[in-house]
Amino acid sequence: AFPAYTAGSAVPDCKVQLRSFLLVGKRDAPLKEVLPQMLQVFSFLDKTASAKLGEEKAISKMPDGSIACAHDDIAQVMDVLGEAVEAAGLVMGEDVTVSLNFGATSFFISNTGEVGSYAYKPEAEGEPVEADNWADWVCELLDKYPQISSIEDVCAEEDYETWRRVRQAVEARSTPVLVLGNDLFKNDLDLIRTGVAEGWAGGASLQSEKLHTLSDILDASTLFTFLKPKASRVVLQHRPGHSAGVIEADLAVGIGAWGLVCAPPAPLSVSKYNRLVEIESALEDLQAQGLAHLRPWQSVYEEEEAAVAAYAEQVAEAEQGP
Repeated sequence: AFPAYTAGSAVPDCKVQLRSFLLVGKRDAPLKEVLPQMLQVFSFLDKTASAKLGEEKAISKMPDGSIACAHDDIAQVMDVLGEAVEAAGLVMGEDVTVSLNFGATSFFISNTGEVGSYAYKPEAEGEPVEADNWADWVCELLDKYPQISSIEDVCAEEDYETWRRVRQAVEARSTPVLVLGNDLFKNDLDLIRTGVAEGWAGGASLQSEKLHTLSDILDASTLFTFLKPKASRVVLQHRPGHSAGVIEADLAVGIGAWGLVCAPPAPLSVSKYNRLVEIESALEDLQAQGLAHLRPWQSVYEEEEAAVAAYAEQVAEAEQGP
């Protein structure tokens, strides 16, 4: 995944309160094919944004390589992303999907006028959405934009009840969308254990530099990936700044991460891309020798759904009794 658009409080006068929009390459396709495609999309992103918005709005680059612009609404951002993907000769929703980081704590309204009432306001000029209706609003957004493959920090950090409602509503939809927590878990192992037990989210976005040790990263990731009958997913964030290197590539593959967030093209990030391609080639060689078994994500999904169905049957039989 590549950061594409930054919005929210980081951009002055931006009416879109969601934190950021990321572009995700096609799953189960060879990285040596996906990476050049994604780099081409990013080459068109600047041009598309400038052509569509440049005369009316200032466009700037953020430290993570994403574009920042004071957008009027979510539709405007999605239009620019879609046109950039189309200009690269790809199909949005098939070759490229969108990962949406809500950063919902920043637009959470803790008191809407009544005692105990609270709401979310994702667009500056829109009406606040009461927390009880937030799951419906999120599902309507996903229905409108089926190219969204994952959502992150969709609720405020400590609004655990709404987290559960959103996860249940999103996972009940026919089109799978991953619900991730980052601010939610704060890279804290105790909080992760509690969140997994109570089902707050369908996975986590982990930051290696905040977990500090390899043991902590492995502990945090296995809390999600070892769940049965259906595992949760883990996304690994790249380290920013001069300390960033290729180790996240090895780590992401080693822990079975659902994704790795990389910065757009730059000397340090390119070395990470190259390492991912090297790992893919090495694993393909091992598979050719019968020493490894590589499985596409789609087969993992299908196997898990079958396991969930079998588990549900066993529960129903147990409830009926002999």
